[in-house]
Amino acid sequence: MNTLKTMILALLGLTLCSPLFAAPKQTLLVCLGKEEALIHKNHLEGPLYNLNQQLINEVINLDEVPIKKQYLDQICNPKSDFSPSVNFLRILLVEGKKIFDSNSAQDPSNQMKIFAIDSLTSHSPGIFFSYLSSLQAMAKTPACLDKKLPDMALLMDRFRYLETELTVEELLKEKERIFRIFTGLKNLDQILKDCEPKKKTPQSATTTDPSDKIKTE
Repeated sequence: MNTLKTMILALLGLTLCSPLFAAPKQTLLVCLGKEEALIHKNHLEGPLYNLNQQLINEVINLDEVPIKKQYLDQICNPKSDFSPSVNFLRILLVEGKKIFDSNSAQDPSNQMKIFAIDSLTSHSPGIFFSYLSSLQAMAKTPACLDKKLPDMALLMDRFRYLETELTVEELLKEKERIFRIFTGLKNLDQILKDCEPKKKTPQSATTTDPSDKIKTE
């Protein structure tokens, strides 16, 4: 029995030391997957959960198409103001297809991945507006978020009323406006706190004696 146990432990040790069990190479999908694990661990729901799931579904076929290191480092930076999902959406909207390694993407054997990149790029505006809408729904005071982030309100209005006249891509050509929206979202927690309805302070039951007023004058 002891011999068998020793053999099992030895085999387990060899298995864990195998390259197959080494830490996975950092890729976009691995980065989003780690975020997904944290979301589930903390039982989070709402805009971030939905955004993470949307992006994972979009990039699941892109794992072997490398994103340029400078952009991947920004997306997965643990010290960033944003989560990996929000970072990826922000960078994709502002920088477009150039975040992907063009040499790998243009490989004839990667036609499916080229198609996936085109699909992700074309879907990103819709994902963006869906994310903004879900953030608006979080504000407990109607239109409060619009007042705090006027660029977001303007872009959302243009999307609602002009989408039949302009393509979504045309609406998102205003890179500076998109940049300002994400800059504002760095303070989202405080903005949502400011948007909470103000509690009414109960009026004091005591009344001021008119004579007191006269005496102080």
